[in-house]
Amino acid sequence: MATDLVFAIESLGVTASRRVYFFARGKAPSWDSDSAWVESCWMGWPGEVASTISFGDGSSSIGGMTLDVNAQALTQQGSTVASMLYNQTRVSVASLVAPAINTTDQTIVLDSTSLAGSMVVIGRECIKMGTHAGGGTYNTCLRGQLSTMAQTHGVAETDYKAVFDATKGPILRWRRVYLYRVDLDAATSYSDLELLWSGVIYGVTAPVPNQIRIEADAMISVMERMSICNNLWRGRVRQSQSSENQPSESRAYLAHGPITGLDGTADDALFSVDGDMVIDTNPDDFGSQYTVRIKDQHIYRVLDSGDAVQTLPDSPKEIWQMHHASANSAASTSSLPFSSNLLTLMIQLLTTTAVSGDNGAYDVGVADLGLAIPQGSVDIAGITRVRASFGELLDQELLLLGLDGDPVDVLTYLQAKLLPYGIVICDQSGTIGVAVLSDNDPGAPTLTQASGDILGPASTPSRSAPSQIRRMDLSTDAYSASFRAVPGVEPVTDTFTDTTRRQINIYGDRQAPELDMLGVKERSLVARVVTGLIQRLHEDIPQISLTVLRTRTDITLGSLVAVTHDKIYKPTGGTRGVTDELMLCIERTLHLDSNTLDLVLLDVGALYTRSGVIAPSCVVDSWSDPTLTVEADYAAGGFQSNSLNSLTPNDTSAFLAADIVQHCDQYGVKIQQLTIATIPTSTTMTFTSTPSPAPAAGDILRMEAYTSCVARQTAKFAFLADSSGTLGSDAGKEWTFP
Repeated sequence: MATDLVFAIESLGVTASRRVYFFARGKAPSWDSDSAWVESCWMGWPGEVASTISFGDGSSSIGGMTLDVNAQALTQQGSTVASMLYNQTRVSVASLVAPAINTTDQTIVLDSTSLAGSMVVIGRECIKMGTHAGGGTYNTCLRGQLSTMAQTHGVAETDYKAVFDATKGPILRWRRVYLYRVDLDAATSYSDLELLWSGVIYGVTAPVPNQIRIEADAMISVMERMSICNNLWRGRVRQSQSSENQPSESRAYLAHGPITGLDGTADDALFSVDGDMVIDTNPDDFGSQYTVRIKDQHIYRVLDSGDAVQTLPDSPKEIWQMHHASANSAASTSSLPFSSNLLTLMIQLLTTTAVSGDNGAYDVGVADLGLAIPQGSVDIAGITRVRASFGELLDQELLLLGLDGDPVDVLTYLQAKLLPYGIVICDQSGTIGVAVLSDNDPGAPTLTQASGDILGPASTPSRSAPSQIRRMDLSTDAYSASFRAVPGVEPVTDTFTDTTRRQINIYGDRQAPELDMLGVKERSLVARVVTGLIQRLHEDIPQISLTVLRTRTDITLGSLVAVTHDKIYKPTGGTRGVTDELMLCIERTLHLDSNTLDLVLLDVGALYTRSGVIAPSCVVDSWSDPTLTVEADYAAGGFQSNSLNSLTPNDTSAFLAADIVQHCDQYGVKIQQLTIATIPTSTTMTFTSTPSPAPAAGDILRMEAYTSCVARQTAKFAFLADSSGTLGSDAGKEWTFP
């Protein structure tokens, strides 16, 4: 197999065909009809791409990339690499004039009439100018070219209106870089390139005269350098004079805008008073200056909890705007208030730009409230899948942004909030995503010694045999959690302990790690989350290191994989040899020179040997004797509890002939028991007896109770215990969460 590595840089490319350049080690393939291949320009081979996650502190890392290219190498159009990457001369060709343009406008007006067909840059967006329609007007302009993102561009005095030649000295700082592998024997187009890594440029140097070095950091590093709530509206507070008809009150005076409320105006904004109380009131607008009344009736009581209530400070000094993330009932997630679901909030904070809609369905359109990371650089699909598996557990009633008036470091903030749930922000195939501390996936991919996926001493060249250690440093039997952070009231701090394990610590108690659950009001919910985390981490989880084929691209950070190998010790007996042992990937190193993948896996399946999913169900679409038709999938309104499992893409996928099921009405009240005879298609099934009464549209079909199910069902699915804590005649079993 002929393989090659290529990389591409946002905003650099062939302007005639609008194709981003691919800097390659070898010759251009025959399908490079756009002449985008920059041939044989590499001077150095990048060594590896390493990424790690830690469920102990919520941290993650992914290595940067150094790419060395020949400064005098030529594009197929004759330009040198040096002229593209080291030229600092920017050529202004025009200015944008009224009207302003949004992300979809194809008519653009400039103060130049000679740019038809030219590629230009406005801000950080490349645009191919369309046909000249007279004056400075150009029609059918093509937006977001050369992998850039279409943006809104204004024409006000404070807007950036300069238009530059895209072929001369582009701005490379923080431009995105993509590293690809391509199988030149199998590929037929650019779409066949396999993304290995993505990041952003932070330096371009020339260490020797004929070499250009591109230094790039991983995409997730962008979060480390950015914060929000940097320009909060602020005002001083002073006491007004009282009169017979008007009692005294505190007011904030002479603070300058803008104030951005939930509807884009100041009318429904929230304000923090000295960081001790939140005010919900309409400010009086006096031409970009505001006064805000501070009275008892203005206190935002939504944030109170039981006997923890907000009170007016005796002598308030300062006030500023802040934000409460609450349930977003709007049809779109691209509107304020921010969502109180932690993973929805994460996508909103990452993708929000200055104008709503510029950057996808989660862009709320407030410049000071988002990082403006292109939505294509965020693993939105993966994050939303994880969000669905947690349900409402991630919703936070007291999630506040800017309460203390300080800028919010987004990465640090989200890491702390997600850690109690076993969620870590990390790299996912070159995008910003999440990994979850989980130990249950019946559809986990397999790694077996016999298949040759796991490399060892007999490999060519030989590799080290799998090694393992017991991660005693990860073992935790107690956590301290702070919750119920009502403004002006000290949060509740409680310690949750596995008392049985604590008795082993003969040298005294180790300080319990602290968890930030300040956004949660109820102790019962905190206990549910924290005890689940302790249950996973209270034992010394074995850690396995092994080398596999690079082609195992299905194993990413947070992936569960079923490992079979005769040289790995089994933790529950100390004997050598494991079969389909569930392990969680926490470290992944791709070696580009040796074409291998080093993995570090946590043997999370060591203590939880049974894997199962919640018993599935589906919704009846219609009944025509003898065939029942059900809704196709969860998206169509089904109750398919296992819809996240790739092995059961349809509602009927989890059922087999001979399974015993319940026919229930739309409210879940059992009508009758049925036995499946056949499942002819992905949406139909028949039964061994004719249902009576006949199923109606909207009815539910689900697994029968544990004691009535066949052996296959009780072995594969998880069932709720009865009121005695038993499953039929079996004792109730502990299950990890979620």
